[in-house]
Amino acid sequence: MNTLIVAVYLALCVLMFQICRVPFNRWTAPATALGGIVLIGGSIVVLDRYHPYSSAAGPRISEVPVTSPVAGSVVEVAVEEGQTVRRGELLFRVDAEPLQLEVRTLEARVAQAEASLRQASAGTARDLAQARFAEAQAQLSSALYRLGQTSVRAPVDGRIVDLGIAAGQTLSAQAAQPALYLVEADSTIIVARIAPGRIAAVEPGAPAEIAFDALPGRVFAAEVARILPANETPADAASARIAVQLRITDPGFDASAQTGKAQAAVYGKRLPEIAILRKLLLRMSSWIDFVHTYA
Repeated sequence: MNTLIVAVYLALCVLMFQICRVPFNRWTAPATALGGIVLIGGSIVVLDRYHPYSSAAGPRISEVPVTSPVAGSVVEVAVEEGQTVRRGELLFRVDAEPLQLEVRTLEARVAQAEASLRQASAGTARDLAQARFAEAQAQLSSALYRLGQTSVRAPVDGRIVDLGIAAGQTLSAQAAQPALYLVEADSTIIVARIAPGRIAAVEPGAPAEIAFDALPGRVFAAEVARILPANETPADAASARIAVQLRITDPGFDASAQTGKAQAAVYGKRLPEIAILRKLLLRMSSWIDFVHTYA
């Protein structure tokens, strides 16, 4: 972004000396150089302080581990590595036959306990029969719940990674090693990394704009949703930059679009006139990406 500021000033110099025919002499040359230092340096300092920019932005991504709630042999794997699934979609099945047998046994036990309860007289005998009936019902409910857990479904929308199971493999309940991971990407929440020295102008609700490398030539309106504390900032954030979550509010944004890496600018309350320069530079950078993509 700073390179663009220099390029714009150089373009103005060319316009002044080559097109407008301003004489290049011992007065105009130093004035142009000094003016460049002051204007470029001042613009960079003011923009970075009051309207910070991040070239390292992208959708919020989280990994959700998926384990088997019940122990058993895998009888079906319904997904493949890299496949995108929706919440509630079947991932894999564990052999349900042992639990089906347990359910039938417990159903017979409940029926027997219910019959004993009907025949029990009042007093201690009936209280004991009532307790046995309640216990059998609880065991049956638990077995039915576990039977329903033999079909493992996606807890969130996401993409399958590290698929570590195959049909015939035996799984233990809640194993330390998940059966697979779901990579969940929310394209409407963008995480931008901003240097600590520029974070003073960033506050929740502040307006922002985002330009995706995959959607060159387009800029989307957004707002600051949250400034992540240090213990939640991703470990790979370069130069200890602070992670800021931006929420896209532009009605023209397609949440299903493949976005990826992006540039982001946040506009503070102070010196709103200077924000116009940041907006112009962001659009210029986006159009440069457009030219690179389609040239």
